Amino acid sequence: MLAMTSTTTADPPQALTGTFGGDRVNATFTADGARLDFDCAVAEIDGAVLPDGDGRFVARGRYLADHAGPIAGDVAPHAVATVFEGRIAGHTLRLELKVTGEPVPRMLTLVRGQRVKLVRCL
Repeated sequence: MLAMTSTTTADPPQALTGTFGGDRVNATFTADGARLDFDCAVAEIDGAVLPDGDGRFVARGRYLADHAGPIAGDVAPHAVATVFEGRIAGHTLRLELKVTGEPVPRMLTLVRGQRVKLVRCL
């Protein structure tokens, strides 16, 4: 008698892609990473964001605060290591930014396809 075995493999996680907006930030996710544009800052995620079966993910990147007024040409920007913890559910992305050196995480709620008007540092 021949025994039949079946193997099932879970589909590999798909990278989070698309544009999201809200909470004074616009975010663009691609298969290569993400960029978040704030009024006076930028954050970047290194590499694809791969949510698990519950839509949760943890990613690493950096946060770069800007400031009003001129920026000296010989001053290098200071990017701070950041951990991004998120959950995508439907069209809503809840994102927590743990910026190194900041005692309280930044909590964001973003909506897929939404873009907000940003007021850049002047």
